[in-house]
Amino acid sequence: MFVTVDYMTNKPNTFNMAATLYSITSNSNSSSSSYSIVQTQSVPAVTLDISQTNSIVEVMQSGNQNSALLAVPNLTATPSVLVPFASGTILNFTAPKNAVTVTGITVTVQPPGPDPTKPPPSVSTTVAMTSPVSTVGDMIAAIQGALSSAAGTLGYPSLASTQVRSCLSPFLSSSGTQAQLIQVWVPDPGFAGYLVSVVANPTSLFTTQSLNYQAQQLLPPTTTPAPKYPDGLPPTGFDIAGNSTNRSGIYSLDAMQIVNLILVPDMASMNTSNYLTSATATLNYAIQRKAFAILDMPLTVTSTTSAVAWATSTPGTFGTGIISAATYWPQIQIPTPFSTQLLTLGGSGTLAGVYALTDVNRGVWKAPAGITAPLAGVQQLSYVMNDQENGQLNPLGINALRTFPTYDNISWGARTLASANVADDDWKYISVRRLTLYLEQSLIQGLQWVVFEPNDAALWAQIRLSVNAFLHPLYLQGAFVGATPSQAYQVVCDESTTTPEDMDNGIVNILILFAPVKPAEFVVISLQQMAGQSSS
Repeated sequence: MFVTVDYMTNKPNTFNMAATLYSITSNSNSSSSSYSIVQTQSVPAVTLDISQTNSIVEVMQSGNQNSALLAVPNLTATPSVLVPFASGTILNFTAPKNAVTVTGITVTVQPPGPDPTKPPPSVSTTVAMTSPVSTVGDMIAAIQGALSSAAGTLGYPSLASTQVRSCLSPFLSSSGTQAQLIQVWVPDPGFAGYLVSVVANPTSLFTTQSLNYQAQQLLPPTTTPAPKYPDGLPPTGFDIAGNSTNRSGIYSLDAMQIVNLILVPDMASMNTSNYLTSATATLNYAIQRKAFAILDMPLTVTSTTSAVAWATSTPGTFGTGIISAATYWPQIQIPTPFSTQLLTLGGSGTLAGVYALTDVNRGVWKAPAGITAPLAGVQQLSYVMNDQENGQLNPLGINALRTFPTYDNISWGARTLASANVADDDWKYISVRRLTLYLEQSLIQGLQWVVFEPNDAALWAQIRLSVNAFLHPLYLQGAFVGATPSQAYQVVCDESTTTPEDMDNGIVNILILFAPVKPAEFVVISLQQMAGQSSS
């Protein structure tokens, strides 16, 4: 069996690639062999510079595309033929131990059709020859000659301009060696929509010991650190801050009706200037959207001393948004297919999963911490913290990630970045702040019906009834502290909250007081809603 990789395109540098698995059948009556297509797999919209030989290797090495191209057991259907301006084939060449005479090369051309899923019949010709092949250069010369000959036979002059080049396979064969790839490329724009394939006889020149998915392995991982940025350039602070007018950067979330959690993992690798810009913009937006942000500390923070220094100097520059944000340290470390070394990352993504799990299992009022808050997928932490160091960081608003013998890696902190500020004492706990945000978001959405109602005592009574109906089930679930509902929460909406001037301006004010699980005193929420508006 052998594999070819074909590529086609209908715009510069964007290709549709296909891997094809062939079965080889030996003819018992002669020394010749025949082949048939077993399965194919396509990968659309692959970006590469086809003028550079190694670009095809880089594409094949890229994780998702590589997996799709080589998942031969899962191949199901012949890929569609799209209209390209260039096409080609990648052949896996195995140099013979001794020179082998190529007795023929079959050139097949697949023309395009009006229906990409039902291409017209292909045309092919076998060019007879007696070319001894012992090196990849010999094979290239033989293929080049066959294409030139087929150009006249098949009536496709463009084949004469075909370029045949070689490069090393990014994969190891079953014998542990890198095979040669031969790249057949038809660059003529006039050859739009045509796919060219080449098969030599003997076909053993294109095999690598039962070349198939099981026999092919990625090159062994290197001992160098994994790349920080798998593709493109890292974002800057300006990229994250964005612009509200064109919904760029953080403002791209404006397209979402409700936003609960915000995190920007790339911040951990930014320099100080970009980090501060990104953090400030993120927290300002979190306040605006009544969301909560999980910030990663810079990867340069590698010790308790540097973590304390960061906590005492940096969050204070973020502004008032620190009441709706939390950070965690140390960093997490996870396995990566690119290296034998673990990849060190900020824990924001993992912690977002912890938050979501806690919300579902216990409720937003439960702190996302403790033995019920495991760090899924984390192999180890970048630093093993002790209780004394934990005690240093906790009052500063840095939540510890800890490793315990029985529970492995878990979240062991529940404070916001504002916990060191006496003025923000109400908001020192993540669970309290997130419960408050949940109540605000829910009530704002749930009281939309108020807008066109008359702003009078009857409306205020209806509002009190609606809000109490919302809060009572939460009380029963344990969201608030209190022996009775009246001790746990209160709703005020009357002439004491809504003045005659407010009524003239179409405003109704609602005051909600609730006793959260952590602090002993009430937390107050003040909501303002439009009322008495004309629908015309």
